[in-house]
Amino acid sequence: MKAVAVSSHSPAETVTELLKHVWTLGQFESVPRFIHPNYRLLDERAELKLSGRQEFIEGVSSFRALLDDPHMIATHVVVGQDTVAYRWELTGQLKDARLLTPVLQVLARHVPEIRSVSVRGVNIARLEEGLLIEEWSETDHTSLNEQLGHWQ
Repeated sequence: MKAVAVSSHSPAETVTELLKHVWTLGQFESVPRFIHPNYRLLDERAELKLSGRQEFIEGVSSFRALLDDPHMIATHVVVGQDTVAYRWELTGQLKDARLLTPVLQVLARHVPEIRSVSVRGVNIARLEEGLLIEEWSETDHTSLNEQLGHWQ
């Protein structure tokens, strides 16, 4: 059995440092400092979305690949004994304007700020040995779709 790194961070620090180092800076080598090997991410319907560190890295990588200069922060953090709930915001510029509706694609050629997006969500995480082992995530997909020109 592989040894698990035990974080010396508080749950709030674990989350804020994870968002900074992995989501914002793309330092995937730091994932073992924050994510347990048996990590699981579930969505708001409790459906399994990611399992393990490698799937976590792949999920973050694929989302970061959509954005130039991604920046993710925790805007609110509430800590329990072995849990942490945090509201987060991810901002950046879409790398590919083709993700926008055709009308916004035309506008984006003249007004680059149209490519700016902000996605928010709430995660509730359980920690084990100081590392995130299980998270339930709810993301505001409706707002993101509206920013891309869909569902207006």
